[in-house]
Amino acid sequence: NDQGPTGGVARPVAGCACLLQVEFHPNSTCVATANSDSTVKVWDLRMNKLLQHYQSHGSAVNKLSFHRSGNFLLTASSDSTLKIMDLVEGRLFYTLHGHKGPVTACAFSADGDYFASGGSDEEVMIWRTNFSAEDTEKPPRTTFPKPKRQTSA
Repeated sequence: NDQGPTGGVARPVAGCACLLQVEFHPNSTCVATANSDSTVKVWDLRMNKLLQHYQSHGSAVNKLSFHRSGNFLLTASSDSTLKIMDLVEGRLFYTLHGHKGPVTACAFSADGDYFASGGSDEEVMIWRTNFSAEDTEKPPRTTFPKPKRQTSA
């Protein structure tokens, strides 16, 4: 029986390494997974299909957060970096350095103008996004480019 505790149907998403976090896309049709094998994957829940696959970190991806537009994904890793993925283009957009150890937490603000990160260095950092108004005013995407494998940048 695949009925969950709320009566909903539980479906496995195939092909994931040890998951450290799962986050719903703002339009609720996709999820992103932060994985112990240093990958980030974006899955379409309607078709149970891999949409995007990123191998941009050098160590486990601990946390992730979608921007409210749904067009960007922030990731935090044990490699001491934060990365922002451009989901529209299907590529690594930016790498941020600042923590002196694994980054274990990250989140966008509700308005999407800032994001915060925290790590084993016991520091909380607040960052300002530099997304253009065009990027942040678009409604959340419902489709994505074909999966692309991204390597460390």
